[in-house]
Amino acid sequence: LTETEKLATLGKIHGYLKYYHPEVGKGKYDWDKELINHIPKILKATDKESLSRIYNNWIDSLGVIKKCKSCNSNKKYFDKNFDLFWLKDTILFTNELSSKLKYIEKNRNQEENFYVSTEPLGNIKVINEPIYANFEYPNEKYRLLGLFKYWNIIEYFYPYKYLTDQNWDAVLLE
Repeated sequence: LTETEKLATLGKIHGYLKYYHPEVGKGKYDWDKELINHIPKILKATDKESLSRIYNNWIDSLGVIKKCKSCNSNKKYFDKNFDLFWLKDTILFTNELSSKLKYIEKNRNQEENFYVSTEPLGNIKVINEPIYANFEYPNEKYRLLGLFKYWNIIEYFYPYKYLTDQNWDAVLLE
């Protein structure tokens, strides 16, 4: 695995857990610090097994996810932007990790999220994000944190993502 591929998976999983995992969505963790602490671990991974083990352990440490009774709905939603194909990437993830990520999707956070709120007319407002002052040129870990936050906000909340002229996953790798 390349360093770029490993970091891209970290950015995706960090955002996915931030918005989907019920315990993370409650704001119980210093989520920025979690990302910063996982960068060196992810970079040390040598293959999909070691990478997946890091993610599995991280997810397990976040707490038990209860079965969601209201997640399986027959409601029709606009889903042109909804694309979680990467959860099943057999080149990057083991079957165990992919299954765990799919379980989180099926039992995702249904309560208020600590990091976003809905405003009138359905607009999303990003909230409770730390402000990092006095960073003229932040170190690499904080630049990655900024990139991943931005990428995930577009990934999960930009309504016109499907109209962009470039694949959003490719943008993260680039």
